[in-house]
Amino acid sequence: MFVANGTLCPENVGLLQEAVKQRQLMATLLGYRTYADFILKTQMAQSPENVYKMENDRFHGTSCDEADYVEAVSQMMEYWAWEPEFLRRFSKHYKTGEPIPKNKLYALIDTRWDELGTDKLGQVFLGLFDMTIHNTADGNYKVDELYNRMQNDIVLSNFGDAKVFKVATREHLMSAYAGTYYAYLWAETISADMFMSRFKKDGIDNPKTGMDFRHEILCPGGSREAMVSLKRFLGRKPNSEAFINMLTP
Repeated sequence: MFVANGTLCPENVGLLQEAVKQRQLMATLLGYRTYADFILKTQMAQSPENVYKMENDRFHGTSCDEADYVEAVSQMMEYWAWEPEFLRRFSKHYKTGEPIPKNKLYALIDTRWDELGTDKLGQVFLGLFDMTIHNTADGNYKVDELYNRMQNDIVLSNFGDAKVFKVATREHLMSAYAGTYYAYLWAETISADMFMSRFKKDGIDNPKTGMDFRHEILCPGGSREAMVSLKRFLGRKPNSEAFINMLTP
């Protein structure tokens, strides 16, 4: 467990360093080349190579065992918060009850794109850092120096002392998300596909779409593979087209 979770404790660097080594030892004893190979075996990504490809491809041009799917449903729900039709239903003056003016409504919606590039690059960086430290045959990385270097190269920012700052706050790397941090961004491609391909296309209040979502996504939960549920809801395999379009409004 990280010391003082979420704070800048120098002790966390050593804890993460040792955790990486112990995870690699466990993977080796179980017959896997790396911890990443072990942890991804039960995920949709299947292999470190697929994670690397996903992270690079994105910027070039519910309860279940699959971490790279579990966030997709909650992420998709966020899309309604940016729909004018939905926002008008409850956005009104607290005294007069007057509906929010159209110009203010769309100004609010436009804030969705603020710092979007920096946010997504941050997710790419964290996914690649996590995969890098868990995709080594000996676990012998200086995690603090690697973190700082990769952050500088990908996010183009330097936030301070590599010995302490930031890497010592990433509690995900000491949890069940170790080796699967990429899942946040992977799930975003799924959530964008579900919303844009069905709800946005059919209408955000379309009752048939809602029932399809209930029966094919929510009800099965983790009782069947995520890809089966997604194919049945979308009528095809999910893709990243909607996510890419969302990044370029």
